Amino acid sequence: MTKNLGYKRYFAQGGDWGSAISTWLGFDYSKNCKGIHINMLPARHIDRPKTEEE
Repeated sequence: MTKNLGYKRYFAQGGDWGSAISTWLGFDYSKNCKGIHINMLPARHIDRPKTEEE
């Protein structure tokens, strides 16, 4: 997004699968993704990540 379109900052919005993707964008690219709007809460696995790397 930032390379192809030239935007330095952006917001992400999604529902269904887009809600999970928007959440990942907000977490992994918080320097550029300034906010997210989701209309479906993504489900998380009951065993959650076990290590910091996960």
